[in-house]
Amino acid sequence: MKNAVKMATVLGLISSAAVAVAPSASASAAAQTCQFGNEYGHVVRGGDLYYGGDLVGTVAVCRDDSYNYWGYLGFREKLTASQWAQATLYRERDTVPADSVNCDSKGGNGNVGAFQRVCWTPKVSGVSGHYTFLATGELYSSHTGTRLAIGSTGDFAR
Repeated sequence: MKNAVKMATVLGLISSAAVAVAPSASASAAAQTCQFGNEYGHVVRGGDLYYGGDLVGTVAVCRDDSYNYWGYLGFREKLTASQWAQATLYRERDTVPADSVNCDSKGGNGNVGAFQRVCWTPKVSGVSGHYTFLATGELYSSHTGTRLAIGSTGDFAR
């Protein structure tokens, strides 16, 4: 129940922040690598992040050939000294919220800090065929804690 409430809250925030959210069918260049350490995966679905009307980054649900999934967040430019960002991957099993991980979770590479461009979440299994995934990316001000932008991959996908 806790996961369902959290997911509903996040999805509500995404839909209310329509100015900052623009899911795209073909992920922009920032996410096309779907980087995970020294590996690269396939973009399952991508979405863009806009700040002040400008495209600043892309969030993606990524998959490897073993059907492990992860969230990826990439920015066109390195973040400034006063910004940080986080990607979160949400997993559903048969349309029921299951769990979520972010870049700070064990196995991820940590949130996008000042003067950095990318982060990825740990990989989670999707091999059973019952799982679908959605990723969000959020950009924050380090000074005020204000969320500057939020993006989503749209609907849950496999």
